[in-house]
Amino acid sequence: MIDDNRPKSAALHPYRDADRSALLLGDYAAAWSLRPWSADEANSVQLPSGSRQFLMSYGLPRGEAEPLSINFMIDPPFLRVGGASTLVQIGFFGPSCILCFDEADGTVKTAGLSGDCARPINGSIEHLAMFMMLYVRYEAEANGRGLSTRARLHLCDRLEADLRRVDPLAFEDSEGGFWPIAIDETRSDLAS
Repeated sequence: MIDDNRPKSAALHPYRDADRSALLLGDYAAAWSLRPWSADEANSVQLPSGSRQFLMSYGLPRGEAEPLSINFMIDPPFLRVGGASTLVQIGFFGPSCILCFDEADGTVKTAGLSGDCARPINGSIEHLAMFMMLYVRYEAEANGRGLSTRARLHLCDRLEADLRRVDPLAFEDSEGGFWPIAIDETRSDLAS
């Protein structure tokens, strides 16, 4: 099992401000139909204790998580991805990209259907949930009030700053990382 020395409260609240994390996690639970994992399911894979606790307390969305178009697979048995025995599939992003977590370090990654080109997208499953909720909040704020392009670009900048604060790992691969590409595509859509 992965050793996770973070206190349990820090594991459930990866945002540096625990009150803000709690609000985001509450919104996460309200935004999608979640399926918490059973203890047997959580124990069938190697996870850091914080991720295990998160999945047993909250879980992952059932089916497709809009507006991100991530389709979560929620029923065991959990499939290993390609030849990489540490990558465990938890969903899909698009037709040819697998969403998985890496048992070796607890990170969430995307990979090709055969397990090739695995790239980290978040430092943990908790971070992925926080990112999803921040992104959904951004979408609602940017699209719900008839804001100008400039104001929406400002919101996008604020979103990126918030995401970087929550999980800097997500932005280490600025050329091919999932979240840097999502932010760049959002900016491009706003500018056109």
